[in-house]
Amino acid sequence: MKYSIIVSIYNIQEYIKQCIDSILRQTIKDFELILVDDGSTDDSGKICDEYTKIDNRVKVLHKENGGLSDARNAGLLASKGEYIYFVDGDDWILENTLEEFDDILKQYGNVDFIHGRYTVCYTQTGTYELCPSYIDNEWAIGKSGQEIFALAYKKGFPIAMGIRGVYKKEFLINNNLFFEKGLYAEDEEWTPRLFLKANTLCGCKEGRYIYRANRTGSLMNTLNVKKFIDLIQIYDKWFELVKENCSEYFKEALISEAYKRAWSAFVYAAKSLRKKDFNKFATRFKELVKNWIVPSKDAGTDKFLVRAAGRMPNLGYVLLRTMHILKIRNRKN
Repeated sequence: MKYSIIVSIYNIQEYIKQCIDSILRQTIKDFELILVDDGSTDDSGKICDEYTKIDNRVKVLHKENGGLSDARNAGLLASKGEYIYFVDGDDWILENTLEEFDDILKQYGNVDFIHGRYTVCYTQTGTYELCPSYIDNEWAIGKSGQEIFALAYKKGFPIAMGIRGVYKKEFLINNNLFFEKGLYAEDEEWTPRLFLKANTLCGCKEGRYIYRANRTGSLMNTLNVKKFIDLIQIYDKWFELVKENCSEYFKEALISEAYKRAWSAFVYAAKSLRKKDFNKFATRFKELVKNWIVPSKDAGTDKFLVRAAGRMPNLGYVLLRTMHILKIRNRKN
């Protein structure tokens, strides 16, 4: 069997049929579909079970709720395909998605993974937008994951994986590339580890994965202090990651990106959280940032801002909140 498509599902009964139907309509038929019901309390699990009666390629795993990472890991361990494709249960894919990946694998051979592209569906307006960033094979072929990660950073576009790619199962298992359980933004923690270990990869410029944005109740559409703390802890893990045997250009790109994203997280937290919750975030932010001592030539302003915020988080909170309020008032006027 060539492909295992793993769908993580939790309380999305109104969306799951569209997702499953889009997968079963694929022009490439050589795949298994593993539906991981992560302890749903609505009818999602029952809907999944119905599909096992319709198509023998469908397998259902029912488990206690453990979060998206845990659901993906369970699907990965149960899979039998040569390549893994992750799909979130509230999204869907176009019918020739696997065919596109299959053509790329035939062209470029035995790669560790394909970096895919997606199209965003804004549910409130019904509009679609192709994600602008993707790995172009004209400059990627023949380079390692570390080289490509650094080049993407220099080109100014963020790299994230998870739903974006097709991965060789053997590569994931042999390098212990499982998702860390309990983290928000698990793909951000996972992506650098993926590129660190990859010897060969290529890109796909077609956005045949449809990502449903702004869905009410989705993880991405709700804010709380844990999510901001998780982000900072992920960037702290990036500093630990570069202590492994990695190239200088990979290290420089990852550390610079860590400072950039940490500052963005601090700004967003200051604007979004109540003071009590921000204080919890600021305490953890301060604890972690003081240990970020890996040198970086490119971090520049972001590094300065992060370190300043780590020393004086409450001052940063006041300044950013004030600027945010004034900006809102100016818009109204």
